[in-house]
Amino acid sequence: MSQIYTMDIHTRSYDVGALGTVRTSYIFRYLQEIAREHAAALGVSVLDLQQRGLTWYISRYHLQMDEYPGWGETLTLKTWPSERQTLFSLRDFEIYNGNKCIGRATSSWVVIDLKTKRPVPPAKSLPEIHNNPMRAVDDSFPSLPVPDEWETEKSFTVRMQDIDVNKHVNNVVYIEWALEAIPDEILHTMQPAGVEVSFKGEAFYNDEIVTQSQRLAEADQTTFLHRIIRPADNKELARLRTKWNRSNL
Repeated sequence: MSQIYTMDIHTRSYDVGALGTVRTSYIFRYLQEIAREHAAALGVSVLDLQQRGLTWYISRYHLQMDEYPGWGETLTLKTWPSERQTLFSLRDFEIYNGNKCIGRATSSWVVIDLKTKRPVPPAKSLPEIHNNPMRAVDDSFPSLPVPDEWETEKSFTVRMQDIDVNKHVNNVVYIEWALEAIPDEILHTMQPAGVEVSFKGEAFYNDEIVTQSQRLAEADQTTFLHRIIRPADNKELARLRTKWNRSNL
């Protein structure tokens, strides 16, 4: 089986936001869907692993978008396993609109034992899979920084619709929360050209969470650092760095 897996996605009206283009969170949903399909084809889906008392958890994402598609367009997504490390498996992605590559991403995943909640090395938990060493985004996933002060802060309560098959908040929801804590003038005119995410902890139904952001002083691009925490135990759930450009529509 080819290790580059391809899937077409037709953008729908409810994928599109106020700027007339697909929301960033839906781009991540597309990546999640093709990753799920390819994992199933390789026999290592969440359902496959759960039968063995294991599951997938995502550790890192790094998305780069040159432009965002609009409503009613057909995108071609490509994905492949790019590297197997001591504890992490890397998966990369490309997003095409016609013949043009408009986005690319890399991600890092870990297999977790459901009983112990501890990571299990891929060599012990996964079948031998041929990796394609090509990286869509060259990122070794260093730690993301956290500033001492926060410019914007918002609170949310975890809803049942935020919960996924692993019984915790789906990874895309953290990204949605982070992007909400951005000043209005940015949200109304700009879109993320880059999104880096480091997932740190789990949130569950009815948890109260706080998302914070701080604008960085960078002359060439509008950049924000983000943090998502659970105030009840001061647990850090995610860190992000986003870079914003003017909307292409």
